[in-house]
Amino acid sequence: MNNAQDYGVNPRGLGVWLTRYDRPHPRLAATLTQLGVIADGSQPITQLSWSPDGPILAVSAARSKPRPTQPGQITPVVVAFDVATGKTHVLVSGGWYGVFSPVGKALAYVTGGVGTPGAMALWVADARGRHGRKLVSVSGTLFSPAWSPDGRTIAYIEGGVTASGPTAIHIVDVASGRNRVLLATAAPSQPLVPAGGRFIRLAWIRARA
Repeated sequence: MNNAQDYGVNPRGLGVWLTRYDRPHPRLAATLTQLGVIADGSQPITQLSWSPDGPILAVSAARSKPRPTQPGQITPVVVAFDVATGKTHVLVSGGWYGVFSPVGKALAYVTGGVGTPGAMALWVADARGRHGRKLVSVSGTLFSPAWSPDGRTIAYIEGGVTASGPTAIHIVDVASGRNRVLLATAAPSQPLVPAGGRFIRLAWIRARA
């Protein structure tokens, strides 16, 4: 994808691009306008996630509020984009960081924190964004949810997304809701994180037997 930082160079090329990894030949699959999200370069795409069983891409971005009380108010959305047909539909309105489970038919996403103070929450729903169930609620910032390869656990980051403030990696069991801190940048017993460092994005890898 390319987005906000590229707007001044080529606004018509903003959107989601696809290419083969072995024979790179990028093509613009969908512009931000085609996805129905803000296309003036002011709002980036925050997450992309492929469905495990088909050509559906979950795109997390933002739309302008239909009846804003203040100028510039936005609504985060997770949009399903079918790369085969070009069709789109909204999976979640009011959520972002949407990621499909690698197994089964489930979607994780985050709510809260867009222009309004207060709690943020991690939710799970079916692959169409329905029947949402809140897993975690925090008073600060929550972002970058990542499913484990077996689809049983979600890792996420809690804390600041800027250079100030500590961050922590949590893991939560999807079935039971059990939650624990895996790593924290402010913990002196975990020296792998350099002083002043912070967690930005998470990804799982399947361990070899």
